[in-house]
Amino acid sequence: MIIRRPPDIASSEITPESVYLNRRKFIAAAGGAAQAFECDVAHGESVTRVVETVVEQWSQLHILVNNAGVEGAPGNPFFLNTPADWEKVWRTNVLSAQFVSDAVARHFVERKTGCIISIGSIAALMPGPMSPPYSVSI
Repeated sequence: MIIRRPPDIASSEITPESVYLNRRKFIAAAGGAAQAFECDVAHGESVTRVVETVVEQWSQLHILVNNAGVEGAPGNPFFLNTPADWEKVWRTNVLSAQFVSDAVARHFVERKTGCIISIGSIAALMPGPMSPPYSVSI
C-alpha cells in the first residue's frame, strides 16, 4: 500500500488539548490534518455526539481504532477495589469499544466500507495482582 499523504485523524480524549497538541503539529507538518474531540468514551451519548460531529465535519470515516483503557485505583490489592473502581474500568475498557464501534459501524454500513481495529493489552495474558479490574477487562 502506498500512502500519498498522511491521513486525517480524529481522536477522542477526556482532555484533548493536553494530550494531542504535539501529535497534531507532527501530522500537520507532514500535510495531514488532526483534530482532538473531547469525549468520555465510557458514556455512549458522548461517543454518539463526537462521531456525529466528525462525520458532519469530515463527511466520512475509514478506520476506527479502539484503544481506550484505564487501570482503576493503582496499586490496590484485589480486596481494596471498590465497585466504583470496577465499573469505571469496565465502562472504559469494555463498554467504550461497544459504544464507539456501534456508532462508527452505522456510518461504515451506509458507506459499505470501513475497518474497526480493537487493541488489547498483554495484561490479558499476564494479569497482575494489584490491578484485577484492569486484568479482567481486556
